[in-house]
Amino acid sequence: MTTTLDANEKASVADLVRVALEQYQPRAYQISVRADGIIKEDDWYHVLVTTPHHERDRDFYDALAKAEADLERAAGGGVHFLLVPVLG
Repeated sequence: MTTTLDANEKASVADLVRVALEQYQPRAYQISVRADGIIKEDDWYHVLVTTPHHERDRDFYDALAKAEADLERAAGGGVHFLLVPVLG
């Protein structure tokens, strides 16, 4: 079931994801979090992320996977995070 999030919860989740991504940011570009693009479905947060020129390389996908793992570890397994690339 999709849950409607208020602005404060969206901002809080966006901040958590930004912090998780900080240590894994690729050197050539920055991965950004779209706070307006966060939904919660059951125990999953779906968070939109983007890059300046829509880069999709190994560094990008490695950063997303590592940040997702860190977020889930920090949440204690009760909540899951899926970082979703924005295309176009």
